[in-house]
Amino acid sequence: MFKDKAMILGLAVAALGVGFSVAVYALAVIFLSVRQEVRLAGLDVSPRSVVFASAGDSVALSARGYYSDRSFGELDGVVVYKSTNSAVAEVNARGIVTAQAAGAADIVARGGGFSVAVPVIVYGDAVLLPPPVDPAMIGVVPAIDPQIQVVRNRVMVELLPAYGPADAQALAATIGGNVAFSYRTFPGYIIEFDPFALDLETALLAMESEPIVEAAYPDTITEINHHCPDKQYCTDTFDSTSSGPDEKQPYEESGFKTAWEMMEGIDDLAPVNIAVIDDGFYDPSLSASALQNEFDLGRIIVTSSFSPQTDDPEFGFHGTAVSSVIVAVNNEMDGNGPSNLSGVVSSVPGLEYHLHIFATGTGGGGLSESAITAALETIESTQDSVDTVNMSYESYSDAVTGIGKLDSWLFEIFNKRRGLAEDMPGVAFVAAAGNCERDASTTEPARWSLSLPNAITVGGTDNGHDDRWIETSKSNKIGCRPILGFGGYFQGSAFGPPISIAAPAEEVLTLSAGASHQISRHNANVGDNYQPNGTSFAAPMVTGTAALLRAIWPDISPSEIRQILRDSADMKWICTSNNPVASCPSGDEEEWHFLRADKAVDMLLSRLVSAEIEPPDPLARAASRWAAIDIDATVHNTGTRTWPFHVEAWARSPAGEEVALGAIPAAIPPGESYPVKWRFSATEPGVWDLKIAVSRHAADFADFDTELAVSDWGEARIEVPPPPSAGGSQPSAPPPAAGSQPSATPPPSTPGGATQQDANVILLADTSGSMEGPKIEALKESVMQFIERVDDPGEFVGLADFDSDFRQAVPLAPLGDDLSAWQDAVAALDGDGGTAFYDAVINAASVLESAGAPGRVNIMIALTDGVDQDSAASIDDAIDALAQSPVPVLLYAVAYGEPGDYDLDSLERLAEAAGGAAYTANPVDLDRLYTLLTTLF
Repeated sequence: MFKDKAMILGLAVAALGVGFSVAVYALAVIFLSVRQEVRLAGLDVSPRSVVFASAGDSVALSARGYYSDRSFGELDGVVVYKSTNSAVAEVNARGIVTAQAAGAADIVARGGGFSVAVPVIVYGDAVLLPPPVDPAMIGVVPAIDPQIQVVRNRVMVELLPAYGPADAQALAATIGGNVAFSYRTFPGYIIEFDPFALDLETALLAMESEPIVEAAYPDTITEINHHCPDKQYCTDTFDSTSSGPDEKQPYEESGFKTAWEMMEGIDDLAPVNIAVIDDGFYDPSLSASALQNEFDLGRIIVTSSFSPQTDDPEFGFHGTAVSSVIVAVNNEMDGNGPSNLSGVVSSVPGLEYHLHIFATGTGGGGLSESAITAALETIESTQDSVDTVNMSYESYSDAVTGIGKLDSWLFEIFNKRRGLAEDMPGVAFVAAAGNCERDASTTEPARWSLSLPNAITVGGTDNGHDDRWIETSKSNKIGCRPILGFGGYFQGSAFGPPISIAAPAEEVLTLSAGASHQISRHNANVGDNYQPNGTSFAAPMVTGTAALLRAIWPDISPSEIRQILRDSADMKWICTSNNPVASCPSGDEEEWHFLRADKAVDMLLSRLVSAEIEPPDPLARAASRWAAIDIDATVHNTGTRTWPFHVEAWARSPAGEEVALGAIPAAIPPGESYPVKWRFSATEPGVWDLKIAVSRHAADFADFDTELAVSDWGEARIEVPPPPSAGGSQPSAPPPAAGSQPSATPPPSTPGGATQQDANVILLADTSGSMEGPKIEALKESVMQFIERVDDPGEFVGLADFDSDFRQAVPLAPLGDDLSAWQDAVAALDGDGGTAFYDAVINAASVLESAGAPGRVNIMIALTDGVDQDSAASIDDAIDALAQSPVPVLLYAVAYGEPGDYDLDSLERLAEAAGGAAYTANPVDLDRLYTLLTTLF
């Protein structure tokens, strides 16, 4: 009967896509990802983070729904806003946020079952940084130490707890100075005075002699990891003729490209906020337009006190180079030449970030100790809005000066700064180890890693990611000085117990600002005497990687970040005595962890992404040999991230042959489930075993493919009956070939797979203008072949054709012996007009409804070679007409032509709504299609 034939329609038609010359497969498989309705998948709030300068400032938030088809749209419900700290920032029902006082808060937006937190920072009256340092006031004071640079007219003063700002002002007046800066948490004050009236040593003694003073310190200068601060002094140490580097290598060796590609699959990355404490980001005379091509200035918050030296402003721009490693906009890593930069964070599409730059340069390539402390205090006051801090500077902390008082002053400063970091356990502090080839245990902030779980110290690797970075190409080595390295030469990465992780420190492509006040790109062979080598540029790679981990999992702690970086690293031995590892003296070997950003991202995802499989029923039975049977399973996302899982299935024949059924992508939000379906048919009778597996990555990341869940063989089975006995009615059409397109659920059958129901069948033929020529002639011949072979008097068959209009060419009726009406109608078919397919489906369904009768199966076979362009109805209207018809209609849709001509996706949607199937066929095989259809009767 016709319904029996419809059940195996998909099997016969599938062979058409590959032609009859294809050998018959023992098992033909296709897969189907069960479509779901478009649904709300998340909440998008703009802007993602807010920074206010002072109380009273306001900004309006806007919210949109993010839907499962990756579109944005208005939400049906009302979004509700709430502040986690209304004393800092208030928000009203319309999403307008108003700053109230200095501090940090989150504005939480809730709607549609989702929530988004927008971090808000209010600086208010918070003092960010001390006043700029006058470059003319930077130098040495022999009575203090001839190797330490200080600010000659600046004293850092800490008063006893009972005294406050008014007392500090009165104290400053005694030495002819003013309170230039007040710390919030230090607690302390900077007093600046007239150096021509009083020298620094005398001022320090005067301050300490006051009974209200707890301690007084000289404001010393910390250099930027011993990158030479004096261009003229260090000219001979630079080699501008070295061979050009491969700018891609440092990033590729650490696996950044793969890490970025992995993260492209995550739709709900959290915004990240990074701080950089360094010297000047850019000179005030440098126009913003010169930076715009290299940085997204809207995401960068600069607090600058940079005062360039008139003869050489370049070495105040170390912070620009460090920042570019993290967030350079021009991030085409695979480009040719030195013009392509790659910001670690900005290279991830859709990742929201802000970079807070505390640009505290002195104009001489260094930082004042007071500015470093002030930057840490500002971060401490708004720590909820900063995730990670990059510190590419180094202070020598051992007591080697021989002046006990100065040692005491320095240690007081260092200890207080370490205490500030300790009070911010949620912030990851990433420190460069330094470049003076000494034990990092003797430097600040590198030594923080020995005692603080939120500190990460970064050593430097060479360009090949094989060994510790050691500079070998320079002549006239001056050598590092014992403290702060004034005029010192940077020779190679520091080493020792504080090193948490190592990253490339050689030939790292960066940005800087040259003497011409123009942004330029630098690598090791440009002759402008700026050398982007050293741990200063290894540290921001780790800072960026830490930010990537935070974007994936906002709640990850700094200690967990450090552990993941170490656990995922490549382990290598390095030598601390400038010797190759093979000839390293005994006791000079250290095992280092070399950064692998890709492995770190993969390791974190493996902790957050998990899934379970709900397999099919333990035993299913095929209705007959070659009959299509569905394998239904469900994947549950049991992790905390939305992730595009890949679900694969295999079938194993009674003879033990394994056949892959294909992979289905399934993007599933946390806590939700997703149904998947495969369809296959088997010619070999017996019991087939099934196995299903869920993986986290696509084939693009084969090295990181993680199988999250897998069912055992035999957990689900399919029983295939033996072929019918001789003389049976089973058709001998070949099975479908692997890779064919059918994607439908077969019509229901009575027990045993047999049915005696008659059918109403309407052929719906596309006769639009695109059918003109050979297509329409093949169609005519195929239709006639079809009706000539229908010999069951119980079947009612009709013909309708459509272009811009719908026409019922032959009414639904038994064929009988006289086919003249069919011959005339088919001969009159011509290719002309537009394509109104959706209207035609609705009209054909109406014809079947009118002819419907109890116990009869209603089938529509629709053929089209184009895309609907002329219907008054939409595809949703057509789906509703099929799904809501009082007479159940099975729709088999055939798309023929070249790929791209037809809209297979829409045909599948329509067929699924009617419990049918969608197919593709080459136009030259159209006659074969109808030949096969008729053989099923």
